[in-house]
Amino acid sequence: MDATAREISFCGHTVAILEEMVVPDTHLDPRFVTNPFVTDAPFIRSYAGVPLIVDPDLPVGTLCVLDTKPRDFAGSDLRALQVLANQVTSQLRADRMMWATKDTLTGVSSRDAAVKWLAHQSTANTRAAIYLDLDGFKEINDRYTHEAGDRVLATVAERLVAAVGDGHMVARLGGDEFVVLLQDVSEADLARTVARVRQNVDQPITCRHSEIPCTASFGAPRSRCPGRPVTT
Repeated sequence: MDATAREISFCGHTVAILEEMVVPDTHLDPRFVTNPFVTDAPFIRSYAGVPLIVDPDLPVGTLCVLDTKPRDFAGSDLRALQVLANQVTSQLRADRMMWATKDTLTGVSSRDAAVKWLAHQSTANTRAAIYLDLDGFKEINDRYTHEAGDRVLATVAERLVAAVGDGHMVARLGGDEFVVLLQDVSEADLARTVARVRQNVDQPITCRHSEIPCTASFGAPRSRCPGRPVTT
């Protein structure tokens, strides 16, 4: 079935009461006897549904089963439905936590994730951060459209990830600003990484048959003291 209007939705009732709802025979239930999904296709005669609750009192939908004939749902049926609902809500919570730490436009880490990463890495012997902001990004948006600007941000993020590899973090701080967080790096390592990042980023980007110039301004502070955060 496609999405339905809330006023005729069976699942709307389940969401409203925030608990399982069972309708053994819609023809005997005054809430649904005249429902268009009962009187017309798909001719629903029985329903069982449980709410999908991600946070307390915050339902995001339902998991339900329907039948075209009356049905007394057994306790085992309802328990199985609840088990499946629990699996769905667990995955939804995990996905939400993951995206809370991701920048939705570029797919790299968010500013909050970068702060948490630094806190987690607070005992690393030597850490460094490569800060960069794109040159003339406002002009890119104005001249090539915001769609092109989004393409530039996403491409720069991909180039940063390719330049630093695993074990480090790339995060978008906001707007056209990014940071690469490195751990256990020497001054020579940092210099090589900055050069590699600059070489990757400072390349034109093609969008809708236009070649958009891409350059960035860099800064790379380094902390040599265990347990002390990188500062600018």
